[in-house]
Amino acid sequence: MNVKVIDLKTGQLKTMGKRYAEILVKMRRAKWPDAEPGQYQTKVLVAAPASQPVMGATTGVEAKVDLDKLSKEELHDLAKALGVKVHHAAGAEKVREALRGTAE
Repeated sequence: MNVKVIDLKTGQLKTMGKRYAEILVKMRRAKWPDAEPGQYQTKVLVAAPASQPVMGATTGVEAKVDLDKLSKEELHDLAKALGVKVHHAAGAEKVREALRGTAE
């Protein structure tokens, strides 16, 4: 008995024996056709509501912070809050440079 499967490498609909089709589906080389060949399902993308701030966006109110007076731990916390990636063992000067680099 012949069945139809979709070849995942080419995306084409193929007809083959049921035994071989089951083996290819188990190997994830093919799938059973639940839609037309050449079509695929995508996730629905929805814009963020206007009431929520976008990550990394400024809200218009900027606080001036003297980076030279902050300790290493405070600088790491500030970098984490602002979304600046720094190495966990980076010294205070490296973190200050990274924070000043993002402010420009």
